[in-house]
Amino acid sequence: RTGSDRALLWAFGAGVAVTLLLILVPVLDAIRLSLYHAESFISIRTWVGLANYTRILSDETFWHALRVGLLFAVVALDKQTAAPSVTFEEPESRVKSTGRHLVGDQGLACVKCHTFGGIRSTGIQAINLQTMSSRLREDWFRRYLFNPQAYRPGTRMPTGFPNGQAVERESFGGDPAKQIASIWTYLKDGDRAGIPDGLLAEAIELKPQDGRPVLYRNFIEGLSPRGIAVGYPEQCSIGWDANQMSLGLVWHGKFIDASMHWVGRGAGNQSPLGDHVTRIDETSPVAILPSADSPWPTQPPRERGYKFLGYELDAQHRPAFQYRTGNLTVVDFLEPVAGEKEGSFRRHLKFESETPVENLYVRVASGKSIESLPDGRYSIDKLWTVKVASDQPAFLRDSEGHKELLVPVSLMSHRGQVTLEIHW
Repeated sequence: RTGSDRALLWAFGAGVAVTLLLILVPVLDAIRLSLYHAESFISIRTWVGLANYTRILSDETFWHALRVGLLFAVVALDKQTAAPSVTFEEPESRVKSTGRHLVGDQGLACVKCHTFGGIRSTGIQAINLQTMSSRLREDWFRRYLFNPQAYRPGTRMPTGFPNGQAVERESFGGDPAKQIASIWTYLKDGDRAGIPDGLLAEAIELKPQDGRPVLYRNFIEGLSPRGIAVGYPEQCSIGWDANQMSLGLVWHGKFIDASMHWVGRGAGNQSPLGDHVTRIDETSPVAILPSADSPWPTQPPRERGYKFLGYELDAQHRPAFQYRTGNLTVVDFLEPVAGEKEGSFRRHLKFESETPVENLYVRVASGKSIESLPDGRYSIDKLWTVKVASDQPAFLRDSEGHKELLVPVSLMSHRGQVTLEIHW
């Protein structure tokens, strides 16, 4: 060996010796001291052998401290954030819709093994999907779903992403991270989440017939007990609230499952069966205000003297809802507009009064954010858009911490109209 080699070997050996000396000697000395009993560092030690170990192993306080320490160690290890961050450009309602599809039997078929609330799966009865978001951490859920075998070798849980590739290619272009994140977003709704496809073997799905819409008057989730749901052939539906005199909900796809109310005692509220469920009005969109700066009334419309007059069907059996306040009669007609895959609505609000009416306004939208778009539309909370057609310009205002889009209404010959194009 050369001199440089010997010098390197001696340096390495010296490093190992010093390391052993600094670690091994204190450890051996601690073991030696544990075999003695002493009241303090300066008192005389008494040999007790393994008595210290016997005493501590029978001490409940020691075991409690050990359990707590292990628990904190496991929690700290579990709280790693390793799943890739995901940002969606789509509205949350559409993200949830995709998550619902993936959970269903036409997606990753999670419902084949997992229960959904009180609905049993067709296979083994695995963890309830409705409680999953309250029992698991999101980061852990996303990592586990991507590769279950990495966390539980031999588990029966399959992966929908073999070799890191999504087996379902259409949703989010086959992006695994977005697909898994959409499932979590959907599951966060808990017992409010829409039932995924493949579970309702005895569903009574109401569908439009012969090009005519179908009406359903019953207890509907998200509306007052006087809710009226309408499903149109154009693959879009509404939930109109006869207590609030308002368009409460809109959604796409399937209309409603009537089995809850048509079978057995019929208790409970029925949720829409379709997707992209979006709230439009919180209360009646029509009010007479003292001025353009006055806050929108919070008192329920019926307590303010509004009276629901029912609805009339046109030649295509589409309802036009009518209500009255003072001498003013309002007609709220939703005209469905067919699209390539899903429909939208053209909402016609018509007004007629026996006497002159001043300071009449339509609150087109209310939300945390309302953004004016270049094409003349307005985006509300990035969930839905609306375009206003009226003889008076719409205007934005701040009101009690949120945004409102209002349009004044002028009655010519005791009549007026505002048309809203609604997409979501």
